[in-house]
Amino acid sequence: MHVQYSVSVRLWGASSISATNKRRGAIQVGDGTNPAFAPVELLLAAVGGCSAFDFTKVVAERGHPVRDLEVEVRGTRAADARLERLEVSYILPAGTAVDDGDAAEAVRMTSDVLCTVSRTLVHSCPVEYRVARGRSHLSGGQRRTAPDLEERGI
Repeated sequence: MHVQYSVSVRLWGASSISATNKRRGAIQVGDGTNPAFAPVELLLAAVGGCSAFDFTKVVAERGHPVRDLEVEVRGTRAADARLERLEVSYILPAGTAVDDGDAAEAVRMTSDVLCTVSRTLVHSCPVEYRVARGRSHLSGGQRRTAPDLEERGI
């Protein structure tokens, strides 16, 4: 089954960027000098978010529903402007009844089978760059302005 994902990213001046999905969800993207997430931090958040959903799904299927989980993702930047290593840590609350075997299986399933984001990074994915002129297919031909996003708190 092939599923298509897409977002529209728009630059609003020197360092204000927003990303919008088909469901009209939007986030601010920063350049590392303001509170907004920098692009690499969004990549780490994507790995952490995907991993959190998949890890909790697997442990719940094994009889251990987890309602509170912290996932910490760290990346190491190489000299050639790429991440050379990511580390994902699952922090279960004290007293959580997930045994080591079930936790290990959840990590294995998440990393080897389920998490689309981390599996894409591990297995590499070609990135194709191109330049187009005109309107974005995501905005439905409507040009959104920065105030439109500000009204939504973005």
